[in-house]
Amino acid sequence: MKKIIFLLGIFFICACLVSPLFAYLICIDPGHGGSASGATGLGPPYEAEINLKMVIRMRNLFESTTNFTVMLTRDGDYDVTLQGRCDIANNAGADRFISVHNNAFDGSAEGTETFCYTLGSANSFDLRDKIHPELIAHLGRNDRGVKTADFYVLVNTVMPAILSESAFMDNVNDYEVLKDFFYWRESGIAHLHGTQAHYGLTVSTPAGKILGVIYENPDTSTRIAGATVKIDLGLYNTRITTASSTGWYEFNGLAVDTYTVTASSSFYHSNSRNKYVLSGIDNWNSIGLDENKPPANITDLTAEKGIYAGEIKLSWIAPGDDGIIGTASQYDIRYSTVEAWSPAVSTLTFADASLVSDFSPVPEPLAAGGAQSVTVTGLTVGTTYYFAVKTADEIPNWSGLSNGATECAQTTILSISVGTDTITGGTIYAGTNFNIANSSIGVTNTGNVSERFVLSCSNSSPAGWSVTGSTPASNNEFRKLAIFNTVQPSGSDYDVYRDTITATSQAADNNRYRGDQTGDNVPLNDTRWLWISFDPPTTSGGNPSGVEQNITITIEAEEQP
Repeated sequence: MKKIIFLLGIFFICACLVSPLFAYLICIDPGHGGSASGATGLGPPYEAEINLKMVIRMRNLFESTTNFTVMLTRDGDYDVTLQGRCDIANNAGADRFISVHNNAFDGSAEGTETFCYTLGSANSFDLRDKIHPELIAHLGRNDRGVKTADFYVLVNTVMPAILSESAFMDNVNDYEVLKDFFYWRESGIAHLHGTQAHYGLTVSTPAGKILGVIYENPDTSTRIAGATVKIDLGLYNTRITTASSTGWYEFNGLAVDTYTVTASSSFYHSNSRNKYVLSGIDNWNSIGLDENKPPANITDLTAEKGIYAGEIKLSWIAPGDDGIIGTASQYDIRYSTVEAWSPAVSTLTFADASLVSDFSPVPEPLAAGGAQSVTVTGLTVGTTYYFAVKTADEIPNWSGLSNGATECAQTTILSISVGTDTITGGTIYAGTNFNIANSSIGVTNTGNVSERFVLSCSNSSPAGWSVTGSTPASNNEFRKLAIFNTVQPSGSDYDVYRDTITATSQAADNNRYRGDQTGDNVPLNDTRWLWISFDPPTTSGGNPSGVEQNITITIEAEEQP
């Protein structure tokens, strides 16, 4: 009796040691592939690609348990015949065959349906009936029920087999979720749970955790407390946690799959890492963030009058991208004409101030330390302006306010210079016409706006001859004519009606005083050449003869209308 008890004890111990090593061989078949894309529906991606993505996750989940080993009929995008699929399963002696598909009709049908062979075994029906409700629960699609069919892979496999149609490729609602890895993972979990239930096993999902620390690159010991850590679960589902005071984070209960974890924090560039979760272990996934300080505040902003009317020149030293390092991405320059609302007072007044960029170009930042300036144009002449600047990096992270700078917009300056103040006509005989001077007067716009020139003429001195606007008719009248021309003109170039200079100031225009140059719309620093013609009195009787006469031609400038 003792001997029998001893043998039974040995048998019991051996059984306990061997049974955990047993695993069911499941052949999983991702439908179509290679030249057979399957249902195209609203793709790409098309059915063959989605089937494979679902099956890869399904295999990983099954093999993360101790109860199953998995073989695939294909693990890439290539052709496998229907008989070839059956041969793979049959020759390997697989315990179960699961063919994974997605459906198509005419766009109106949607939902999930699961098939087994019409004349299939009881185990085929049971496997179908266990997997289908799990698919409905996990995928959340319309329940189209369990069905039978004479599909080739169901008829020609020798083990219990099912074929699942998870959703419709040509239905808008179904296809939207079919494209997402959340759905691929849930499909794998559903097939696993149904198969576990079919074998009378505990229904569970192989899961692990992702954990790690958030630190400042490159020093892993510099932890970033309070960093936001987000994990993408797919289909717009995320979980978010906050790193502890030591930078620690963790996400528990993650089904076997690959996940993207993203960490972010103020003044750091966000960073993402992908991590494959293995079941039942701690999956370490520490993430380093590169420092991302905002640009330093500008503290040396100055303002001065510009060269031209309505201009103010701003100058400063360029800050960096991160503090005083690198190159920033943009400036925001603002102004006010009210001191109390200067943009330098507060962030509120800055936000309410006017943008310089609305009417004047704003430069791109130079590298940190570069001397930078910009001339703000289009301002109201004589008005006082109050300026401030903020700087941004590429994120954009914005600096604080600069110091304030104040200046009055440059006023209009009308100014001319003449190349000579005296020209000599030489000896002129009474009654002769159009005695043209041998030299011209260079008249240059030295103001800060476009100008037009205004001419007038005085009476002579000392004789007191009078300037007239017409041909001299007596021995005490003379006439002056002028045109702007690059070379000495001939007498015929003058127009006695338009080119006569009188005692009354006359402004140049497109006709008056015109040669091959004009005295109007003269740009800054441009020079026009003025030539003078003299009509003397008709006779010399009664007036000094052989006496030098001085005649003053006054040249003025006015702002071009």
